[in-house]
Amino acid sequence: MLTIIIYDIKETNNRNKVIKKLQHYGLKRIQKSAFMGDIKLSYKKELTLALQENIQASKDSIIIIPVCNTCQEKIITHGTPLKYTEDEYVIE
Repeated sequence: MLTIIIYDIKETNNRNKVIKKLQHYGLKRIQKSAFMGDIKLSYKKELTLALQENIQASKDSIIIIPVCNTCQEKIITHGTPLKYTEDEYVIE
């Protein structure tokens, strides 16, 4: 399922670890603190645990937003359009 992950992480070291995890799982940066990609449910649980290990719950936040097929069709982008193709973001 298409997933958007946004974060607010204070410490650079922790933020860089989260960015590397997101990239490792095939997500692509769509904004400075936002990534998007297709992730199977089993990988989403694994990724969630991996991300939790790299934040300080009292200071940081990560929001994981699943986007259904119907909602994907309703995404509106102003400015530079997202170049999203399903194959580019899928994790098998």
